[in-house]
Amino acid sequence: GDANSSRRKTKYPWLRIFRRSDNINNTNADTTSSSKPLTLQDIVKSYFQQHGIERYELTDLQFLNALPKSTNQIWHRDNKFRGLTAIVALQNVRGNGPTELILKSHQPKYTLWPRIRNAIAPSFFSSNGELEHEKSSDSIVCDQPLLGCIDAGDTIIYDARIFHRGRGNNITNTDGVKDSDDNENDRPVLVLRWDAARTPPPGAGIIVTTSNIYVGSMLYAALFALQKLAPLSDN
Repeated sequence: GDANSSRRKTKYPWLRIFRRSDNINNTNADTTSSSKPLTLQDIVKSYFQQHGIERYELTDLQFLNALPKSTNQIWHRDNKFRGLTAIVALQNVRGNGPTELILKSHQPKYTLWPRIRNAIAPSFFSSNGELEHEKSSDSIVCDQPLLGCIDAGDTIIYDARIFHRGRGNNITNTDGVKDSDDNENDRPVLVLRWDAARTPPPGAGIIVTTSNIYVGSMLYAALFALQKLAPLSDN
C-alpha cells in the first residue's frame, strides 16, 4: 500500500485509506506551494458539503482496543443516515483485528442479485452480454469484503452506512500468557465519527438495529459463497 494505491480507493465514494505518506508526498512535491496538507477535517468538510449538509458535528470519539483472543464484533452500521467514521491505527493492524467492510453496502440500491444470477447460470447471462459487465474490475473488488489492514498512523475513512465489523484479534503471545505490560499484540485504534446535526446516530430503533446484525451476516455469507462459486463458473 503506497500512497498512489491508497488514492485509487477513492473510486469507492467515501471509502478511503488515508496514509501518512500522502501528506509527506504532498509536502515534498512542492515546498514552495502554499497549499496545506490534507487533513481529516478537510475530508469531513468536503463530504458534508457535497451532500448539501451545512451543520454536522463530532458525535463519537473513543479509544478502542482489541486484546488477543478477542472475537469478532457483530455486523452493524454506525448510522442509518449519512455520516463519516474514521479509524486511526495506533499500532499496525493486520491479524490483530482489522475492520471488515462490505463495499458499497451504504448505497440504497445495493444488491447481490446480479452476482448470484451470474454464479448460478453464467453461460445463459453471458449470451446477453451481462456477465462481462459483472466481471469488470470494480465488480470483482466488490465481490469480497475489505479488510482494513493499515499501518500505525494511517486512517481508514468510510461512510457510516456501510455494513462493517471489527474482526477478532487472532494474535497470541508465544508463551500463551497475556502479561499486564505486554501490549505488542493488542490492536489499539482511535475511532472518530461525524454526523449531520439533524440525524444523530444510530438513526434507527432497536428493531432495525438488531435486524442489521442478521442482514450483515447474510450478506457476508452470500459473498463468501460467491467467492467459492466463482472458480466453478469460470471453468
